[in-house]
Amino acid sequence: MGGVCTSTATKVLDPKPGSTAPSKRVQIPPAQNTSVVADLNGIVPPAKLKAEADINKVLVQVKLQPVLGTIEIMQDFSDKEVVQEECLQRVQQLFVEDGQNIQAFIDNGGLKPILKAMELHKSQESLLTTCASALRQIASTSAGQTAIASVGGLQATVTVIDDHSENAKLFETCCQILFSMATHNQKIKMRIGTLGGISAILKGMEKHEDSPQVQQKACSVLRVLVPNSHNQDSMGAKGGIKVVIKALQKYTSVVNLQVEGCRVLCNIAYSHRRNQELVGEHGGLAAVILAMEQHLTSPEVQQHGCAALRNAAANNVANKERIVSLSGLRAVKSAMERHSRDEAVVDQGLWAVRDIVADCPQALAKAHEIDAVQHIESLRASHSGCSQIYASSREALKVLQEYACAF
Repeated sequence: MGGVCTSTATKVLDPKPGSTAPSKRVQIPPAQNTSVVADLNGIVPPAKLKAEADINKVLVQVKLQPVLGTIEIMQDFSDKEVVQEECLQRVQQLFVEDGQNIQAFIDNGGLKPILKAMELHKSQESLLTTCASALRQIASTSAGQTAIASVGGLQATVTVIDDHSENAKLFETCCQILFSMATHNQKIKMRIGTLGGISAILKGMEKHEDSPQVQQKACSVLRVLVPNSHNQDSMGAKGGIKVVIKALQKYTSVVNLQVEGCRVLCNIAYSHRRNQELVGEHGGLAAVILAMEQHLTSPEVQQHGCAALRNAAANNVANKERIVSLSGLRAVKSAMERHSRDEAVVDQGLWAVRDIVADCPQALAKAHEIDAVQHIESLRASHSGCSQIYASSREALKVLQEYACAF
């Protein structure tokens, strides 16, 4: 059948991971090494702060603490929401100042106090948003992703999404965490699905139908989750395909949402007969073609639109015929004409022609009506040095020529 939504030929190319902090542990001297040093620096040792229990003094001192001191204060004052908030803002500042502080935070057990804060203060959305923001920074590194998954951070994030789906900012931040976590890790994709992540994300999309930004963030996560058979099944069974199509239909002018929505449909239909049918039945093909027609200048919409049509059409005659009736072949040809120098667009367009035309007389007739053979031969000649386009053009021409003889 077709290929998963991709930036090149036919394989998934997920976005590049975030920058990775050095694996070597960074040694940071604790704030309470000696009282003399503490006094000279104006920093009160965390142990002394705990004994004094002066919250105002604690809040002042947090701003001066290094990573280890901040972690210790979080542990000592776990029941104080205001202290947790201040500490998390401090560590985020430290992360920005020096990326190595992320690794130091992980190595010194900093994730556990964050998760404890999320559990103890589960109704405090302001603090939860700050916790999620810190986790988002940590999840930008591969070491951070591994650490978050190992201490229960996936479950905590999914729970926050589910419990606070009405909070748009918190929802978006948690979606960014899951996006970073799942992008390059099949086990984590599966884990998020089994923890109820897909249901929680769909719930948030339904709560925020009037926010194109929320819809886009959610689609970004879903499209990295569904190159997984379990998650494909879950999306189809839980009505997720219909939710994504609804977002595409409602926000036709929002180009980034159109890109992400097309990518979801591309990946959800890949080698999945039932999901192909749902995409066709719920108007997904029409939504993709409309996106391609309205955003002719966007190579991303054209590339991923072609890929979505391809995967929905592969070995599915009903969808092939729907695409033809909706002028989908013409939209594919227009994409390749407008972006004839863009190898990714041309490559996906050629595969789309191949999979739409195969075993479909109606599509074959339309392909010849729009002079598809001549156009493909011209594209192959202009990309003579590209092995990917040579392969995809050969396959498209083979189908067109073989079926021309057969019918």
